[in-house]
Amino acid sequence: MVRASQNLDSLHSELVDRCTWAADDLTRVAAGTAAANPLGILQTSSTQIDILAARRADAITHLKSALAAYQRATTPQAQRAVSVTPSPSRTSRQTR
Repeated sequence: MVRASQNLDSLHSELVDRCTWAADDLTRVAAGTAAANPLGILQTSSTQIDILAARRADAITHLKSALAAYQRATTPQAQRAVSVTPSPSRTSRQTR
């Protein structure tokens, strides 16, 4: 679980760095202090941002699953039995 949280932290840092870099680049172009790349200002970084965002979302899902598994594993058996919601009966009711 520690490894999953470290992975998420690393991906989040990379995503923030890439977004900050792209925002700075766009700000310079908007201010007229930098020329726009004729091939596209965000051509490369937008793809990297999309990939990092998807990887971060996957890492969040993985971490949530790991936490849920840990909680199930560390919850005492008696408490698990009490906290389980009973499922509806599968038998049909007899009506008069």
